[in-house]
Amino acid sequence: GRPYQEPTAITLEPQILEHYAGAYKDARGEHYLVISEGEQLRLQRPERDPTLILPMSTGEFFIADYPMTRVTFTLASGKVIAMEIHDPIGAATELEKTEKPRVPS
Repeated sequence: GRPYQEPTAITLEPQILEHYAGAYKDARGEHYLVISEGEQLRLQRPERDPTLILPMSTGEFFIADYPMTRVTFTLASGKVIAMEIHDPIGAATELEKTEKPRVPS
């Protein structure tokens, strides 16, 4: 395979990042949040603090603290409908975007 290359972050407009924000649910019913904060997005996994995710392209991001972990978004008719988290080890986590944001307690 190809040698590993550190991903390079690009800048996306806040109104584009806003499309990715929302609540997502995996097959086990676990809820994840994508939080838009101006020019940044954060991913909150269950039982974890929100972590910064940086765009590599429109729809493909990486976790700032773990650059080998990729987060990709699926769009249909211009709307984000799903997200996939690709950890370097193990299977990808597929999540579907839910209509109702879940407020963390």
